Amino acid sequence: MITDNGAPYVDEFRQSFGRAENQTDIQFNERLEMNVGGGYIHETARSTRYDNSSSVKTNRIGYAYLQTEWKALDQLTLIGGARYDHNELFAAAFSPKLALQYKINSKLSVKASVGRGFKAPDFRQLYLNFTNTAAGSYSVFGSVEAQKIITELNRLGQISSLEPAFYGLSTLKPEFSTGFNLGVHFQDAKWSVSANIFRNNIENLIDSRLVAYRTGGAQIFSYLNVKNAFTQGIETDVQHKVNKHLSFTAGYQFLLTGDQAEIDAINAGKVFTRDQNGFSRRMNRSEYVGLPNRSKHMANFKILYTKNAFFANTRLIYRSKWTTTDTDGNGLFNSNDAFAKGYLQVNAAAGYEFNKGLSVQAGTDNLFNYTDVINLPNLPGRTFYVTVSYQFFNKNPK
Repeated sequence: MITDNGAPYVDEFRQSFGRAENQTDIQFNERLEMNVGGGYIHETARSTRYDNSSSVKTNRIGYAYLQTEWKALDQLTLIGGARYDHNELFAAAFSPKLALQYKINSKLSVKASVGRGFKAPDFRQLYLNFTNTAAGSYSVFGSVEAQKIITELNRLGQISSLEPAFYGLSTLKPEFSTGFNLGVHFQDAKWSVSANIFRNNIENLIDSRLVAYRTGGAQIFSYLNVKNAFTQGIETDVQHKVNKHLSFTAGYQFLLTGDQAEIDAINAGKVFTRDQNGFSRRMNRSEYVGLPNRSKHMANFKILYTKNAFFANTRLIYRSKWTTTDTDGNGLFNSNDAFAKGYLQVNAAAGYEFNKGLSVQAGTDNLFNYTDVINLPNLPGRTFYVTVSYQFFNKNPK
Protein backbone atom coordinates (compact mmCIF):
# COMPACT_ATOMS: atom_id res chain seq x y z
CA MET A 1 0.00 0.00 0.00
CA ILE A 2 1.20 3.56 -0.80
CA THR A 3 0.13 6.41 1.49
CA ASP A 4 -0.89 9.90 0.42
CA ASN A 5 2.69 11.16 0.94
CA GLY A 6 4.17 8.41 -1.24
CA ALA A 7 5.71 6.35 1.57
CA PRO A 8 5.13 2.57 1.60
CA TYR A 9 2.81 1.24 4.29
CA VAL A 10 2.70 -2.38 5.45
CA ASP A 11 0.21 -3.66 8.00
CA GLU A 12 0.18 -7.35 8.93
CA PHE A 13 -2.14 -8.81 11.55
CA ARG A 14 -2.68 -12.47 12.45
CA GLN A 15 -4.93 -13.57 15.27
CA SER A 16 -6.24 -16.88 16.55
CA PHE A 17 -9.17 -17.01 18.92
CA GLY A 18 -10.58 -20.21 20.34
CA ARG A 19 -13.48 -20.50 22.76
CA ALA A 20 -15.07 -23.56 24.37
CA GLU A 21 -18.24 -22.87 26.33
CA ASN A 22 -21.16 -24.71 27.84
CA GLN A 23 -24.42 -23.30 29.19
CA THR A 24 -27.10 -25.32 30.92
CA ASP A 25 -30.60 -23.90 31.44
CA ILE A 26 -32.68 -25.34 34.26
CA GLN A 27 -36.42 -24.65 34.51
CA PHE A 28 -37.55 -25.48 38.04
CA ASN A 29 -41.12 -24.26 37.52
CA GLU A 30 -43.01 -21.52 35.71
CA ARG A 31 -41.62 -18.89 38.10
CA LEU A 32 -38.00 -19.97 38.63
CA GLU A 33 -35.21 -20.76 36.18
CA MET A 34 -31.43 -20.93 36.34
CA ASN A 35 -28.61 -20.57 33.80
CA VAL A 36 -25.20 -21.97 34.69
CA GLY A 37 -22.15 -22.20 32.50
CA GLY A 38 -18.47 -21.71 31.96
CA GLY A 39 -15.82 -21.59 29.32
CA TYR A 40 -12.20 -21.25 28.30
CA ILE A 41 -10.59 -18.82 25.84
CA HIS A 42 -7.18 -19.17 24.21
CA GLU A 43 -6.05 -16.18 22.18
CA THR A 44 -2.85 -15.38 20.29
CA ALA A 45 -1.92 -12.43 18.11
CA ARG A 46 1.10 -11.33 16.15
CA SER A 47 1.26 -8.19 14.11
CA THR A 48 3.43 -5.39 12.81
CA ARG A 49 1.30 -3.32 15.20
CA TYR A 50 2.45 -5.37 18.24
CA ASP A 51 6.26 -4.98 18.34
CA ASN A 52 6.78 -7.00 15.12
CA SER A 53 5.12 -9.78 13.17
CA SER A 54 7.33 -12.49 14.72
CA SER A 55 6.45 -11.61 18.33
CA VAL A 56 3.49 -13.74 19.48
CA LYS A 57 1.26 -12.45 22.28
CA THR A 58 -0.75 -15.06 24.19
CA ASN A 59 -3.51 -14.98 26.79
CA ARG A 60 -5.76 -17.60 28.38
CA ILE A 61 -9.01 -16.91 30.21
CA GLY A 62 -11.22 -19.26 32.17
CA TYR A 63 -14.65 -18.20 33.40
CA ALA A 64 -17.83 -19.47 35.05
CA TYR A 65 -21.20 -17.83 35.59
CA LEU A 66 -24.56 -18.38 37.26
CA GLN A 67 -27.83 -16.50 36.83
CA THR A 68 -31.22 -17.05 38.43
CA GLU A 69 -34.50 -15.46 37.33
CA TRP A 70 -37.38 -15.53 39.78
CA LYS A 71 -40.87 -14.26 39.03
CA ALA A 72 -41.78 -13.40 42.59
CA LEU A 73 -45.13 -11.85 41.62
CA ASP A 74 -47.04 -11.48 38.39
CA GLN A 75 -45.74 -7.91 38.21
CA LEU A 76 -42.29 -8.42 39.78
CA THR A 77 -39.27 -10.27 38.37
CA LEU A 78 -35.92 -10.56 40.17
CA ILE A 79 -32.64 -11.53 38.49
CA GLY A 80 -29.48 -12.35 40.42
CA GLY A 81 -26.20 -13.59 39.07
CA ALA A 82 -22.44 -13.72 39.35
CA ARG A 83 -19.44 -14.34 37.12
CA TYR A 84 -15.91 -15.47 37.91
CA ASP A 85 -13.03 -14.70 35.52
CA HIS A 86 -9.49 -16.03 35.74
CA ASN A 87 -7.27 -14.07 33.35
CA GLU A 88 -3.75 -15.46 32.90
CA LEU A 89 -2.23 -11.99 32.52
CA PHE A 90 -4.11 -10.47 35.46
CA ALA A 91 -5.71 -11.33 38.79
CA ALA A 92 -8.99 -13.21 39.05
CA ALA A 93 -12.25 -11.28 39.44
CA PHE A 94 -15.70 -11.95 40.89
CA SER A 95 -18.62 -9.92 39.44
CA PRO A 96 -22.08 -10.12 41.08
CA LYS A 97 -25.27 -8.49 39.74
CA LEU A 98 -28.83 -7.92 40.94
CA ALA A 99 -31.73 -6.56 38.84
CA LEU A 100 -35.49 -6.22 39.11
CA GLN A 101 -38.39 -5.31 36.87
CA TYR A 102 -41.81 -4.21 38.07
CA LYS A 103 -44.74 -3.96 35.64
CA ILE A 104 -47.05 -1.16 36.70
CA ASN A 105 -49.51 -2.14 33.96
CA SER A 106 -49.47 -3.76 30.52
CA LYS A 107 -47.69 -0.74 28.97
CA LEU A 108 -45.50 0.71 31.70
CA SER A 109 -42.66 -0.92 33.64
CA VAL A 110 -39.79 0.11 35.91
CA LYS A 111 -36.32 -1.47 35.98
CA ALA A 112 -33.43 -1.16 38.43
CA SER A 113 -30.05 -2.87 38.65
CA VAL A 114 -26.75 -2.83 40.47
CA GLY A 115 -23.70 -4.82 39.44
CA ARG A 116 -19.96 -5.21 39.54
CA GLY A 117 -17.96 -5.31 36.31
CA PHE A 118 -14.43 -6.35 35.34
CA LYS A 119 -12.34 -5.60 32.25
CA ALA A 120 -8.72 -6.59 31.72
CA PRO A 121 -6.46 -4.66 29.31
CA ASP A 122 -6.43 -6.21 25.85
CA PHE A 123 -3.48 -6.76 23.49
CA ARG A 124 -4.08 -3.42 21.81
CA GLN A 125 -3.91 -1.46 25.05
CA LEU A 126 -0.81 -3.35 26.20
CA TYR A 127 1.35 -3.86 23.12
CA LEU A 128 0.12 -1.73 20.22
CA ASN A 129 2.87 0.03 18.24
CA PHE A 130 1.05 1.65 15.33
CA THR A 131 1.54 4.75 13.22
CA ASN A 132 -1.20 5.54 10.70
CA THR A 133 0.75 7.14 7.88
CA ALA A 134 -2.38 6.97 5.75
CA ALA A 135 -4.27 9.43 8.01
CA GLY A 136 -2.16 12.22 9.48
CA SER A 137 0.66 9.98 10.81
CA TYR A 138 -0.80 9.80 14.32
CA SER A 139 0.62 7.03 16.52
CA VAL A 140 -0.83 4.77 19.22
CA PHE A 141 1.51 2.96 21.59
CA GLY A 142 0.45 0.36 24.16
CA SER A 143 1.28 1.01 27.79
CA VAL A 144 4.03 -1.62 28.01
CA GLU A 145 6.40 0.20 25.65
CA ALA A 146 4.98 3.72 25.36
CA GLN A 147 7.35 5.55 27.70
CA LYS A 148 10.39 3.77 26.28
CA ILE A 149 9.45 4.50 22.65
CA ILE A 150 8.51 8.14 23.24
CA THR A 151 11.62 8.78 25.34
CA GLU A 152 13.77 7.44 22.51
CA LEU A 153 11.93 9.58 19.94
CA ASN A 154 12.47 12.57 22.21
CA ARG A 155 16.21 11.80 22.40
CA LEU A 156 16.33 11.75 18.60
CA GLY A 157 14.66 15.16 18.45
CA GLN A 158 11.39 13.87 16.99
CA ILE A 159 9.14 15.08 19.86
CA SER A 160 8.03 18.71 20.04
CA SER A 161 6.16 18.46 23.35
CA LEU A 162 5.18 15.98 26.06
CA GLU A 163 1.66 16.25 27.47
CA PRO A 164 1.01 15.91 31.24
CA ALA A 165 -0.57 12.47 30.64
CA PHE A 166 2.84 11.16 29.49
CA TYR A 167 4.11 11.28 33.06
CA GLY A 168 1.17 9.18 34.22
CA LEU A 169 2.01 6.22 31.98
CA SER A 170 2.70 2.93 33.77
CA THR A 171 1.80 -0.74 33.56
CA LEU A 172 -1.96 -1.03 33.10
CA LYS A 173 -4.10 -2.57 35.81
CA PRO A 174 -7.50 -4.27 35.29
CA GLU A 175 -10.61 -2.09 35.44
CA PHE A 176 -13.34 -2.70 38.02
CA SER A 177 -16.66 -0.89 38.02
CA THR A 178 -19.83 -0.73 40.08
CA GLY A 179 -22.86 0.36 38.09
CA PHE A 180 -26.30 1.60 39.16
CA ASN A 181 -29.21 1.96 36.76
CA LEU A 182 -32.84 3.05 37.18
CA GLY A 183 -35.17 3.18 34.19
CA VAL A 184 -38.74 3.35 33.01
CA HIS A 185 -40.17 1.85 29.81
CA PHE A 186 -43.46 2.50 28.00
CA GLN A 187 -44.70 0.55 25.00
CA ASP A 188 -47.93 0.31 23.01
CA ALA A 189 -48.80 -0.48 19.40
CA LYS A 190 -47.10 2.65 17.99
CA TRP A 191 -44.74 3.96 20.63
CA SER A 192 -41.75 2.60 22.54
CA VAL A 193 -40.17 5.04 24.98
CA SER A 194 -37.48 4.40 27.59
CA ALA A 195 -35.43 6.60 29.92
CA ASN A 196 -32.57 5.58 32.20
CA ILE A 197 -30.53 7.25 34.91
CA PHE A 198 -27.11 5.66 35.44
CA ARG A 199 -24.00 5.99 37.57
CA ASN A 200 -20.75 4.02 37.22
CA ASN A 201 -17.95 4.17 39.78
CA ILE A 202 -14.80 2.89 38.11
CA GLU A 203 -11.54 1.81 39.73
CA ASN A 204 -8.51 2.03 37.42
CA LEU A 205 -10.49 3.12 34.37
CA ILE A 206 -8.51 2.22 31.23
CA ASP A 207 -8.50 5.46 29.25
CA SER A 208 -6.85 6.58 26.01
CA ARG A 209 -4.95 9.88 26.23
CA LEU A 210 -2.95 12.23 24.05
CA VAL A 211 0.58 11.98 25.50
CA ALA A 212 2.90 13.75 23.03
CA TYR A 213 3.28 15.62 19.74
CA ARG A 214 5.85 14.85 17.07
CA THR A 215 7.86 17.72 15.60
CA GLY A 216 5.65 17.70 12.49
CA GLY A 217 2.49 18.10 14.60
CA ALA A 218 1.37 14.45 14.52
CA GLN A 219 -0.25 13.23 17.74
CA ILE A 220 0.84 10.28 19.89
CA PHE A 221 -1.70 8.44 22.03
CA SER A 222 -1.40 5.77 24.71
CA TYR A 223 -3.39 4.22 27.57
CA LEU A 224 -3.35 4.84 31.31
CA ASN A 225 -5.39 4.09 34.43
CA VAL A 226 -7.60 6.66 36.14
CA LYS A 227 -7.67 5.47 39.74
CA ASN A 228 -11.16 6.65 40.75
CA ALA A 229 -13.32 7.75 37.84
CA PHE A 230 -17.06 8.03 37.38
CA THR A 231 -19.59 8.40 34.60
CA GLN A 232 -23.21 9.36 35.15
CA GLY A 233 -26.10 10.70 33.18
CA ILE A 234 -29.39 10.11 31.43
CA GLU A 235 -30.21 8.05 28.34
CA THR A 236 -33.44 8.17 26.37
CA ASP A 237 -34.69 6.16 23.41
CA VAL A 238 -37.87 6.73 21.38
CA GLN A 239 -39.36 4.61 18.59
CA HIS A 240 -42.54 5.55 16.78
CA LYS A 241 -44.40 3.82 13.97
CA VAL A 242 -46.23 6.57 12.07
CA ASN A 243 -47.98 4.13 9.73
CA LYS A 244 -47.26 0.80 8.08
CA HIS A 245 -44.61 2.36 5.83
CA LEU A 246 -43.02 5.14 7.88
CA SER A 247 -41.25 5.02 11.27
CA PHE A 248 -38.57 6.85 13.19
CA THR A 249 -36.21 6.28 16.10
CA ALA A 250 -34.36 8.83 18.22
CA GLY A 251 -31.92 8.67 21.08
CA TYR A 252 -30.17 11.11 23.39
CA GLN A 253 -27.49 10.85 26.08
CA PHE A 254 -26.46 13.45 28.65
CA LEU A 255 -23.12 12.47 30.17
CA LEU A 256 -21.03 13.77 33.07
CA THR A 257 -17.61 12.30 33.85
CA GLY A 258 -14.79 12.96 36.25
CA ASP A 259 -11.76 11.86 38.22
CA GLN A 260 -12.56 11.99 41.94
CA ALA A 261 -8.97 12.81 42.88
CA GLU A 262 -9.04 15.85 40.59
CA ILE A 263 -12.35 17.04 42.05
CA ASP A 264 -10.98 16.69 45.59
CA ALA A 265 -7.91 18.74 44.62
CA ILE A 266 -10.10 21.49 43.10
CA ASN A 267 -12.33 21.63 46.20
CA ALA A 268 -9.22 21.89 48.37
CA GLY A 269 -8.00 24.88 46.35
CA LYS A 270 -4.91 23.08 45.05
CA VAL A 271 -5.60 23.47 41.30
CA PHE A 272 -4.72 26.61 39.36
CA THR A 273 -5.44 27.88 35.86
CA ARG A 274 -4.85 31.17 34.04
CA ASP A 275 -7.10 34.17 33.62
CA GLN A 276 -7.58 36.09 30.36
CA ASN A 277 -4.41 38.10 31.07
CA GLY A 278 -2.29 35.00 31.61
CA PHE A 279 -2.02 35.32 35.40
CA SER A 280 -2.36 32.26 37.64
CA ARG A 281 -5.52 31.86 39.72
CA ARG A 282 -7.35 29.11 41.59
CA MET A 283 -9.68 27.09 39.41
CA ASN A 284 -13.39 26.96 40.21
CA ARG A 285 -15.25 23.65 40.43
CA SER A 286 -17.69 24.89 37.75
CA GLU A 287 -14.82 25.07 35.24
CA TYR A 288 -14.00 21.38 35.57
CA VAL A 289 -14.95 19.41 32.43
CA GLY A 290 -14.14 15.86 33.49
CA LEU A 291 -12.50 13.12 31.45
CA PRO A 292 -11.20 14.05 27.99
CA ASN A 293 -12.62 12.81 24.69
CA ARG A 294 -16.17 12.58 26.09
CA SER A 295 -19.03 14.70 24.81
CA LYS A 296 -21.66 15.93 27.24
CA HIS A 297 -24.41 15.62 24.62
CA MET A 298 -24.89 12.90 22.00
CA ALA A 299 -27.99 12.28 19.91
CA ASN A 300 -29.19 10.33 16.91
CA PHE A 301 -32.29 10.35 14.74
CA LYS A 302 -33.32 7.88 12.03
CA ILE A 303 -36.31 7.93 9.71
CA LEU A 304 -37.17 4.79 7.76
CA TYR A 305 -39.56 4.27 4.86
CA THR A 306 -40.42 0.79 3.61
CA LYS A 307 -42.89 -0.37 0.98
CA ASN A 308 -42.95 -3.92 -0.27
CA ALA A 309 -39.34 -4.68 -1.32
CA PHE A 310 -38.10 -1.07 -1.24
CA PHE A 311 -36.58 0.82 1.69
CA ALA A 312 -34.95 4.21 2.26
CA ASN A 313 -33.54 5.73 5.42
CA THR A 314 -31.74 8.82 6.66
CA ARG A 315 -29.74 8.89 9.90
CA LEU A 316 -28.45 11.94 11.77
CA ILE A 317 -25.70 11.57 14.40
CA TYR A 318 -24.81 14.52 16.64
CA ARG A 319 -21.90 14.88 19.04
CA SER A 320 -21.22 18.01 21.09
CA LYS A 321 -17.73 19.41 21.70
CA TRP A 322 -15.17 17.50 23.77
CA THR A 323 -11.83 18.32 25.38
CA THR A 324 -8.64 17.25 23.61
CA THR A 325 -5.59 19.05 25.08
CA ASP A 326 -4.60 20.36 28.51
CA THR A 327 -3.44 23.77 27.27
CA ASP A 328 -3.06 25.47 30.67
CA GLY A 329 -0.83 22.67 31.96
CA ASN A 330 -2.55 22.02 35.29
CA GLY A 331 -2.85 18.28 34.64
CA LEU A 332 -6.64 18.09 34.24
CA PHE A 333 -9.28 19.25 31.78
CA ASN A 334 -11.30 22.43 32.22
CA SER A 335 -13.12 25.08 30.22
CA ASN A 336 -9.85 26.91 29.50
CA ASP A 337 -8.40 23.96 27.60
CA ALA A 338 -8.65 23.05 23.90
CA PHE A 339 -11.87 21.52 22.57
CA ALA A 340 -12.80 19.70 19.39
CA LYS A 341 -15.86 21.17 17.72
CA GLY A 342 -19.18 19.37 17.89
CA TYR A 343 -20.53 18.08 14.60
CA LEU A 344 -23.52 16.56 12.83
CA GLN A 345 -23.06 13.58 10.52
CA VAL A 346 -25.78 12.64 8.03
CA ASN A 347 -26.00 9.21 6.37
CA ALA A 348 -28.56 8.14 3.77
CA ALA A 349 -29.28 4.84 2.03
CA ALA A 350 -31.87 3.12 -0.16
CA GLY A 351 -32.27 -0.39 -1.44
CA TYR A 352 -34.47 -2.92 -3.16
CA GLU A 353 -34.84 -6.66 -2.67
CA PHE A 354 -35.65 -8.51 -5.88
CA ASN A 355 -37.12 -11.97 -6.27
CA LYS A 356 -34.95 -15.05 -5.84
CA GLY A 357 -32.59 -13.67 -3.18
CA LEU A 358 -31.03 -10.71 -5.02
CA SER A 359 -30.81 -7.33 -3.25
CA VAL A 360 -29.16 -4.00 -4.08
CA GLN A 361 -28.33 -1.12 -1.74
CA ALA A 362 -26.76 2.28 -2.38
CA GLY A 363 -25.97 5.08 0.03
CA THR A 364 -23.87 7.98 1.17
CA ASP A 365 -22.13 8.29 4.53
CA ASN A 366 -21.12 11.73 5.84
CA LEU A 367 -23.36 13.43 3.29
CA PHE A 368 -22.16 16.97 4.11
CA ASN A 369 -18.47 15.95 4.05
CA TYR A 370 -17.58 16.91 7.63
CA THR A 371 -13.92 16.23 8.47
CA ASP A 372 -11.55 17.02 11.34
CA VAL A 373 -8.17 15.48 10.53
CA ILE A 374 -6.64 16.30 13.91
CA ASN A 375 -9.43 15.22 16.26
CA LEU A 376 -11.30 12.68 14.10
CA PRO A 377 -8.66 10.98 11.93
CA ASN A 378 -10.88 7.92 11.48
CA LEU A 379 -13.81 9.92 10.06
CA PRO A 380 -13.38 10.06 6.26
CA GLY A 381 -15.06 12.60 4.05
CA ARG A 382 -18.18 11.93 2.01
CA THR A 383 -18.32 8.25 1.05
CA PHE A 384 -20.50 6.64 -1.60
CA TYR A 385 -21.14 2.92 -1.74
CA VAL A 386 -23.16 0.31 -3.64
CA THR A 387 -23.64 -3.24 -2.41
CA VAL A 388 -25.13 -6.21 -4.25
CA SER A 389 -25.92 -9.42 -2.38
CA TYR A 390 -27.40 -12.76 -3.32
CA GLN A 391 -28.90 -15.22 -0.86
CA PHE A 392 -28.67 -18.85 -1.92
CA PHE A 393 -30.87 -20.36 0.80
CA ASN A 394 -34.10 -19.45 2.61
CA LYS A 395 -35.28 -17.20 -0.19
CA ASN A 396 -38.65 -15.60 0.34
CA PRO A 397 -40.41 -15.07 -3.02
CA LYS A 398 -42.19 -11.75 -3.40
